[in-house]
Order: sequence, then structure tokens, then C-alpha cells
Amino acid sequence: PDTFSLSYSAVDEAIGEQLLRLPEVAEVSSMVQGLVQTPENPFFFIFGYAPASFLLERFQIIAGQGLAINPGQAGRGRQLLLGAAAAEALGKAPGDTLRIGQSLYRIVGVYRTGDAFEDRGAVIDLKDAQAQFDRPHKVSIFYVRLKDPEQSERFAQRAARLWPDLALSSTDTYASKISMVNVLQAYVTGIAGLA
Repeated sequence: PDTFSLSYSAVDEAIGEQLLRLPEVAEVSSMVQGLVQTPENPFFFIFGYAPASFLLERFQIIAGQGLAINPGQAGRGRQLLLGAAAAEALGKAPGDTLRIGQSLYRIVGVYRTGDAFEDRGAVIDLKDAQAQFDRPHKVSIFYVRLKDPEQSERFAQRAARLWPDLALSSTDTYASKISMVNVLQAYVTGIAGLA
């Protein structure tokens, strides 16, 4: 709860399985977020999701395809989905490659979410993101879909009792908080770049 940004949050991924066993919970998805350097861009956001994550439903594929769920479908190399704004700025399309850190990724698709922050970044497999950011068995955040929204209060009480050192918020509260943090982080990054 006291982390400045999701990029610095590290929660044990085993909590995801524990969350999934709670009676109010229908689905759980984890995400790893971090800032990387590419040859074209010194400040580039990466979002790591499991290919079967329900969160990827809101990533509208506008070119190419989504992340392959089965390793056999992936073809050669690591897969990457590139945000529409990033694809335009970098002049990249499906089939091209993008170097992130020491790893080369094959762009399999271009997405749009309508969120400028996300559309300027890229999505890779959760395991690749954990390796990229040296966070084995850690995630930035868990997204929880309840069986019934009416159970949110009961779920919140249970989660606070089981994990008192973690913060829980609704999607609306989280979205407004993260927007402000992203603006501040971009401002600080811009100042650091000028320095």
C-alpha cells in the first residue's frame, strides 16, 4: 500500500491461488508492470500478463493477433503486443522485432485500449516480465473478479483479515489513483531526463 508506483510493487504470486479459493472470487489475474529501455526509447512501459488473463479482453487487437495461450502456438521467440501509439511512434508492425533490455521480442499484434498510458507501452507474457524485471514469483498487482458485486464488502473484510499488509481498492478508486501516479511519474521522469 505504501509503494509510489506499481512498477515498484512486489507481491508474492502464491497469493493468487489463495485468492482464487475464496468463495466470493470468480477469477484472479496478476500483472507485472515496469519501465525498461529500448534502443528507440529510454522510458518504455511493459505490462506482463498471463496469455489467458481475463484482463486481456479489453485489449482490442487492431493488427496481427493476441498472445498465444499454448507454447506450441507461439512459434519462434518471445511474443509481444505493442500499443497502437507505441507502434506508430516506433514505426513497428506485426512481424517486426523489438529489443527490450537484453531480449529480442517478436511483435505478434498491435492493440488499443483507449488508455494513453497503456497504448504507449507493450504487453508480454507474465513469466517473461518477471524475468525482465528480476522479480521471480512476484507480481505488481492482482485483479479480482467477484462472482457477485454484492459480495464486495464481505470479500474486502476477508482479504483485510488474511493479508493486512496489502491494499485493496475498487476498480474506480484504483483507476483514479493510478492516473495521478502515472502523471507524476511521467513528470519526474521528464525532469530526470532533462537533468
